[in-house]
Amino acid sequence: MRRRSFVVTKTVAQRAHARRRALERYGIVLNKEARRAMVEAVRSGRARLVHRRSNRVATYEIEWEGRTVLLSYDRKRGTIVTFLPPRKGGLGAAAAPQEVR
Repeated sequence: MRRRSFVVTKTVAQRAHARRRALERYGIVLNKEARRAMVEAVRSGRARLVHRRSNRVATYEIEWEGRTVLLSYDRKRGTIVTFLPPRKGGLGAAAAPQEVR
């Protein structure tokens, strides 16, 4: 019997990764409706830009279910790449990079 191969595109891989990180870091079950609502918040300007990582990927802060959520968004693919750990004391993983001396 021949085994079917399934090609995993970068978009599919990003969505799967984001789904795992949303559950792990925020307890959010990232279904299709939730994902679309978050992407729409970024596209419509309701999300606050925290840091532009490249021309393609940027970190945004959104309010979701009564809490602040940090996520990275891929503009080229229109997908959420990952969910970053919550900030501690107003500072955290998504804060702007520190100056290198």
